[in-house]
Amino acid sequence: MKTKIHSSSSFIIFLLIAILITSCNQKEINHQSRKITVSILPQKFLVEQLCGDNFEVNVLLPPGANHETFEPTPGDMRNLENAELYISTGLLDFERNWLPRFTESRTGLAVINTSEGIDLLGGHHHEDAENHNHEGSGLDPHIWLSPSAMKLQAGTIVNALNNIDSSKKESYNSNLIAFNQLMDSIDHRIRQILSASQGKSFYDFSSGTCLFCP
Repeated sequence: MKTKIHSSSSFIIFLLIAILITSCNQKEINHQSRKITVSILPQKFLVEQLCGDNFEVNVLLPPGANHETFEPTPGDMRNLENAELYISTGLLDFERNWLPRFTESRTGLAVINTSEGIDLLGGHHHEDAENHNHEGSGLDPHIWLSPSAMKLQAGTIVNALNNIDSSKKESYNSNLIAFNQLMDSIDHRIRQILSASQGKSFYDFSSGTCLFCP
């Protein structure tokens, strides 16, 4: 059953960034660990919450880079060569352009699309210089801004972790339970914040979308 991204998404990124910064400051990376590559920084936070210290998580898209024009560097490709798993949103332009090349050059690389099963919002539409619609236009790709969507992605990722590292299945499943509890807590807090704004519209700066509080 699909779950629609909550209209309260504009608040989730601030909470997740705070958690991410704390997590990154406290975590010591084991450079001898197995490796996973993700498309964007919010996915790194999500994967690390689930895999713990069992994998090193590399981010392909640098902070501030444009996902429409990004091209991986030779260093990015080397990191990908050592990865056992690539976790994508399935929605960003550079993913659509580069994932087929990744799978061709890296035989056996498991690629996970975490947007599967999420009922995506509309409103993310753009055209190129020749006024041609981009593939996948009309869908908001910001699936890391919703607690319910994050829970769906977490379940997809844990299934992938269990497939490539079944000896630690119990740990990954336990981490999933804890993560879902965190998302439920954040979702409850967001609903409290927005409870006085029912029937009002607001602008989500991160996605450039006008949203409505039901």
